[in-house]
Amino acid sequence: MHRPSPSAARRAAARRPLLPALALVALAACGGGAKPASGDATSGDSAAGDNLVARTRAAAARDEGPVVCGPGTDEALTLAVREYIKQATPKPQRFLVSVGTDSALPEAGQRALQDKGPMYLFPAQPALQQQMRTLLHDKGDYTTLLLVLRDATRRDSTATVRLDGHYVGGEDDGKPAGPRVYQVSCAAGKWRLAGAAPERGA
Repeated sequence: MHRPSPSAARRAAARRPLLPALALVALAACGGGAKPASGDATSGDSAAGDNLVARTRAAAARDEGPVVCGPGTDEALTLAVREYIKQATPKPQRFLVSVGTDSALPEAGQRALQDKGPMYLFPAQPALQQQMRTLLHDKGDYTTLLLVLRDATRRDSTATVRLDGHYVGGEDDGKPAGPRVYQVSCAAGKWRLAGAAPERGA
């Protein structure tokens, strides 16, 4: 049996301790190092970042965007009708709305009238108008205003409403209430009266 020489045995013994050391280095490289403890600064930064993201998402969920006014001119018309009644002289106690004509007041305007007093429909035919006059007289000679819509237009967040009217029955029969024009604007989702004036040359 061949035995290694003493010098060869010493060289082999010198090389054996290197193998476990190399294995430990390889394991450390694959593991990526130890994780920081919960109180570590890196862990705190991560938690703060997570909280910031959560707050940002919550704020975005609450943000519904700019508030805008609904479509059409109904709300603007309602404001104009209320203002027309307030400015009318003498003060009307009940109201008439034309039916069967191009100047009939839309439903939104009629609701605004009903909030201020009794409202009746005033027909276009002369014979039916006389019947209505008789009915109103029988109910009492209250100051009665016939209100008509001349025009209602809208452009983006502004609207223009033109109203006209005259008194029917009693001592003020036939007296004009006057044509008036109203400027109405929308801001933050709400219509507001921006201006009102008699309409010249109407």
